[in-house]
Amino acid sequence: MSLTFYGGLYAGLLTGALTNLTYHSVFFAGWPYYLYTLCNMAVALITFLFMRWFPRELNIHAPPLNKPKKDSLYLQRIIEKAIILILLSFSLCIVISITGGFFASIITLIEGTPEAAYEESVILDVGRNFKFALERKGFPLILVEIASRIPVNILDRLLSSFAGFGFALLLRRRVSSV
Repeated sequence: MSLTFYGGLYAGLLTGALTNLTYHSVFFAGWPYYLYTLCNMAVALITFLFMRWFPRELNIHAPPLNKPKKDSLYLQRIIEKAIILILLSFSLCIVISITGGFFASIITLIEGTPEAAYEESVILDVGRNFKFALERKGFPLILVEIASRIPVNILDRLLSSFAGFGFALLLRRRVSSV
């Protein structure tokens, strides 16, 4: 996300694709797992769309916000940025939960459910417990895969949106000072 904020759509797409391709090549679990590359690319696309829809709030190349002495709009601008980043994170949560759940369903249909998924050590894993509860209730596989990702993705996307934007700002400051 940082490189999408900093360098635009192509930088984000390339980073998203290469990150996943590299990861799944090093920690190879099977060919279907390369489908998750499209999830990272979707993050770059959604982030870029938000940058286009909210150019003032998400423009990291604009001059930094300075604190005027009186009657400042400084706090208002920070709140605007935070609200847009929260909207971005929830949009990403929905997109990533749907795409990730769709790809996980395909992988499960191709490879089956691994036996390790049912070991007792997963009792502490909230996402897996939620998934198993949905499976026991008889929900369709795709709904189980999508719904079980939402709780984790809410927190993950909030952190990645704010951290990604913050790292992009730091990168801009670092590059402009050189």
